[in-house]
Amino acid sequence: MWEETLGIKPIGVKDNFFELGGHSLNAARLFFKIQEKFDKTLPLATLFQTPTIEGIANILQQKEWSAPWSSLVPIQPKGSRRPLFCIHAVGGNVLSYQVVAHYLGQDQPVYGLQSRGLDGKSQPHTTIEEMARDYIKEIRSVQPKGPYCLTGHSFGGIVAFEIAQQLVAAGEKVGLLALLDTFSPTVSTDVPSLSYQFYIHRLNLSRFKLKDKFLYVIDRILWMFEKLGAKIVKKFYQWFPGKNGDGIPEHFKLIEANNFQSQYTYAPKVYPGKVTVLRAIERPTKEYYEPFLGWGDLAAGGVDIVEVPGHHKTLILEPRVQSLAKALNECLDKV
Repeated sequence: MWEETLGIKPIGVKDNFFELGGHSLNAARLFFKIQEKFDKTLPLATLFQTPTIEGIANILQQKEWSAPWSSLVPIQPKGSRRPLFCIHAVGGNVLSYQVVAHYLGQDQPVYGLQSRGLDGKSQPHTTIEEMARDYIKEIRSVQPKGPYCLTGHSFGGIVAFEIAQQLVAAGEKVGLLALLDTFSPTVSTDVPSLSYQFYIHRLNLSRFKLKDKFLYVIDRILWMFEKLGAKIVKKFYQWFPGKNGDGIPEHFKLIEANNFQSQYTYAPKVYPGKVTVLRAIERPTKEYYEPFLGWGDLAAGGVDIVEVPGHHKTLILEPRVQSLAKALNECLDKV
């Protein structure tokens, strides 16, 4: 099951899921297969505690075992520094922060906030304000008083922004609000012309060495095939009602849909503090370029821009995540 999902052979019972290159999409498909075969729903965050076949098997053998549920996930709870709270992206899980925590070092406590509803039982949040209120309760169970350090990739940055708003409104201090290539909901969603998109591709390529130019082109080709493949699979399985073609549990899809909707209806207010944006050096081609990613008019304390290697999806993946973690560490050192 693990070999089929990860596309690696052989895999030993003690091999670590994350060290094998496992990511959130792999995990979702793996746990969906486990659910179908063993009739047991395990939270993806189980992998933080037991990332091996042996560990998962031990859990499955415990007939009375039931998954404890909390939005708060201890990714790396030990360390003497101020905790960093990482908010989930639109998919709802926090597995992508595991490798970030690894490169931040063992002295940096890292906690994730995952979407309500990932257990397949509780109802997902429907607004960002509601998410922020609930996540603050979880955050305070670990750290009752500020200054707080918050971060979030993509959609997670929007939720982190609202958490910071509510904390400041409650009289708390926010030491760091770091948005990982997060676009403000106020940014235009108009799709640029093809000529503009080609211009951005040329601009991105002009900033790379020869090896990185090649990787950039290959990455875009693979991304196009991935999108095409997903469309073909979706179309094919429309002919087979009740079948799950992508191997992703339906409640995961509901969470993602709810999170997208909550982003569209969220109206951010001006934040009284400073926002730090860790911006991918590769400019997006599907949005018009905005140097502050739309946060300039929403941060009364100003916006600090830190450029990191990669594009919106790859900045949090190997090998570029190492640079991201280094930049985050430098931000945390200033708190």
